[in-house]
Amino acid sequence: MIKRTLTLKMLRGISYTAKIRLRQWIWILWAMKKKLFGLVFTFLFLARVCLFFWFVSLPPEGASLLCSFGKGRLGNQMSSLATMYSFSRKYGMRPFVTEDQFHQLNYYFESEKLGLSLIEKDLPQYHVNILGFKISRIWWELPWNSIDNVASNFNYSEIAKPHFHKGKAIDIGNYPNEIRFYKDFLPELKEKFTLKERFVEKAERKLRDELLKRKIVSSNVTWVGIHNRRGDYGQHLKALYNLSLLSADYFNRAMKYFSSHFSNVIFVVVTDDMEWAESNLNFPGMQVAFIGHNIVLQKDIKNPLATGEDIGDDLALLAACNHTILSYGTFGQWAAFLAGGEVIISTTAAHTKEGREIREGGFGWTETERRMVGKRWIWISGTDKEDKDENIESKVSDLKMNSLKNMLFLVFCQFWISGFY
Repeated sequence: MIKRTLTLKMLRGISYTAKIRLRQWIWILWAMKKKLFGLVFTFLFLARVCLFFWFVSLPPEGASLLCSFGKGRLGNQMSSLATMYSFSRKYGMRPFVTEDQFHQLNYYFESEKLGLSLIEKDLPQYHVNILGFKISRIWWELPWNSIDNVASNFNYSEIAKPHFHKGKAIDIGNYPNEIRFYKDFLPELKEKFTLKERFVEKAERKLRDELLKRKIVSSNVTWVGIHNRRGDYGQHLKALYNLSLLSADYFNRAMKYFSSHFSNVIFVVVTDDMEWAESNLNFPGMQVAFIGHNIVLQKDIKNPLATGEDIGDDLALLAACNHTILSYGTFGQWAAFLAGGEVIISTTAAHTKEGREIREGGFGWTETERRMVGKRWIWISGTDKEDKDENIESKVSDLKMNSLKNMLFLVFCQFWISGFY
């Protein structure tokens, strides 16, 4: 009891001392309020002056510069470059990439076809070398309005305004994917995104080996690529859109469509969760080839633009197919663009940023949304058919039960009325 009393007294003493010290600091700061305000104002003024003299103006009549500083993976970088390319073609602007983006894209695609312009290399007059680091003196504007609370989900309609086309450096955001702008240039973009020969050769060899394994000698085979993104994407879907990963039933229905419309179909599975695919997509009566990589390059936060052979191999494999079944994401979207043919995608994906961009680009499911040229994109329900059937059956059962109750009630009323009279 004595120790407890002493402890309480000590705590009260410490608390009292802390209160006195806090009051003293508040009084000192209040007494120096004018000096502190002057220091803050001077710092902000000097910072503004330094920034004014540091950043240089671009030639007012020169074409505006475009760049995305996003550190997304390959699908995001392809979408960024495609978006900038469409802006440059439509409005005469100049697209650039960062050094990291330059190395990533050149790792997978033929450099001569890409024709990339590198900020640090091609704009040396706007960079200063300090201690071995190239520091930009360009002020990059980010003039876009956000569509929702999803990061870098912008409305790019403002790009059509003439004052953006000259004398500006414009940051187009981290994850632009303006299909409505670049869909008209898809043939040119497919040429730019020519995969390196080593990836193409490996994909062709895998398909040939699959034919030998199945003892198929006919060249009349319809290859359908399946891209099923899973892994950590489930958390992303849940957090941003309150959506779930696609079930096996969705892929089963999509595969049945191709099996019923084409002959001798072989499905090629590419996924970041091959174990799940082998357990859930090996449907009886269908030829399914699980020849994508079993282990794929995981996203490294410290090095998000890291490259890997598996990514190039899987993209080449999907691009070598005739048709495509999609799940989510820009990687699968670009695989479908490169492959051509018909594409099946879930209506669930329409609720994501990429799904909105696909629909706005003219690949939607309604008549007003379909404005694309070439093979069609087919949207099917992303929810389980069995679940829907169960819901329908339960509704029918409820209706039958309600009808029976109403009938019994009417019989009772008639009996009661006849007895009354």
